Amino acid sequence: MENTPQVIMEQFYDAFSRRNPADMNRYYTNNIYFSDPVFGLLDGDRVKEMWKFMCANTLELSLLHKNFSDRGDHYFTYEWVANYRFLPTGKRVLLKAKAYMKIENGEIVEHSDAYSFYKWVRQAYGIPGWLLGWSSVFKKRVRRKMLKQIGNSF
Repeated sequence: MENTPQVIMEQFYDAFSRRNPADMNRYYTNNIYFSDPVFGLLDGDRVKEMWKFMCANTLELSLLHKNFSDRGDHYFTYEWVANYRFLPTGKRVLLKAKAYMKIENGEIVEHSDAYSFYKWVRQAYGIPGWLLGWSSVFKKRVRRKMLKQIGNSF
């Protein structure tokens, strides 16, 4: 099977549904750039470590992915919905996201996931997320904590 951008994105999210970061990371270039509302901007090995952390801390995962779209100039989008239990807090999360990827020569060179931080943090952190998740101070605190977690794996 040819590794078209659609196949690459499908296989990437299939690997995520199996919580297999090694299979996910094989689609990334070594100089990958990633961003999302929780982790902010990451590059290179930090992106790969983030997926290792996420797969290890995402339990009872069910993941649906659909609606591949070619946006031109090597950019593609894909919608995905994850239902899981977030291990650090034990809370259930239903995350609806849209992936934006730039794929060149069979590798993902840029990847960003768009979703509401506030919706995610309310589910992942419960009452503190409901009360404080809207604030930039709380967002920075959550980001620092998450980045510290992936930093410990180096």
